[in-house]
Amino acid sequence: MRHALPVLALVVALSAFTPQGAHAFPRPDIAFTAGTTLGVAGDPNSGGLSLSATPLWNVNDRFAFGITIFADDMGTGVSDLRDANSGLHIGTIPTSHRWTYGGAWRADATVLRHKKWTADAVGQWGYYRLEDDLRGAVSGAASTVGFGLGANLRHATAAGQEMGLAARYNRLFTDRSAVYSRVDHYASLALEWRWAGTSKL
Repeated sequence: MRHALPVLALVVALSAFTPQGAHAFPRPDIAFTAGTTLGVAGDPNSGGLSLSATPLWNVNDRFAFGITIFADDMGTGVSDLRDANSGLHIGTIPTSHRWTYGGAWRADATVLRHKKWTADAVGQWGYYRLEDDLRGAVSGAASTVGFGLGANLRHATAAGQEMGLAARYNRLFTDRSAVYSRVDHYASLALEWRWAGTSKL
């Protein structure tokens, strides 16, 4: 995830700390998620870390739109190590690693608001970059488009801040003639922290 993390930090910093005057661009809400992937198609498919950062501009009290930057680990393949003389199992070594990163348009629609709780339906559409590597050396890569559908459930914890859960299903339109044709979907479950901006479009 070495390429995506600097981009995450830059996008969030520019969005959150842009000066806000009479003619300045509206300051967005900022949503961070950190969790795990699961239900990964293809091999390896053990899952791993899932990260995202999203500036969201509120259109009204119900709808918000933004751009999400994400990095999701698909999993690491391992092979058994055995003693050459006895054949006893002595451990495992990684043989492959796969992850995806990219950016997408995102739309949130609030479906429930009760006291300090908020539930949103979430949709996104954008660019996914798939990469295979071993110890940092890339051995294969492919680019595609895809979409994500999911839901958030958040609870207000402090002035302008909310914490909760974010669940996503991602569908990738991969090339059926390539090895990545097997990586056509995965899901994620993460904790979300959201900081509210100060204005609306």
